[in-house]
Amino acid sequence: MIKYLMSVVALLMLAVPAHAIRVDMDSEADERAAIRQGGTMHFTDTLDTAKEIRQFEEALVIAPKAFVCQSCKQEPGVVTFISLRMNPTIDNVIETPIVQSDPSLERKFRRIGRITHIFFGACDLKVSYSYLPNGHISVAYDISRIRFFVFR
Repeated sequence: MIKYLMSVVALLMLAVPAHAIRVDMDSEADERAAIRQGGTMHFTDTLDTAKEIRQFEEALVIAPKAFVCQSCKQEPGVVTFISLRMNPTIDNVIETPIVQSDPSLERKFRRIGRITHIFFGACDLKVSYSYLPNGHISVAYDISRIRFFVFR
């Protein structure tokens, strides 16, 4: 989860277009205006390898401690982070056992951190997940209230 979650958040905060992203808009304003005014970006993924599933389940346990946010609410199938701050979160995630045990994952987070560090970004993040009958995990990320230069 950590690999996908932080990658998705970092890329979406930088407004990198992706085919799986949908912006829910209440008006006819363009997508960028909707994002600035509080639109929600939605990204979905299916975790289908044993390694991805193991990392996701481990991340569910450590995310509330590793992620720097105003509040975290964990319910069955849903985790919500309010005012998730990217810079300290990425720093904390790099220090977790999941990332430290996977050198390629650590390099990826260090690259993401170098890219996003100058923006001091924050957002609200809702992660919804469900276990599929075949053992895979379906995950949906909803990212809203994207803000830059959040120092506290």
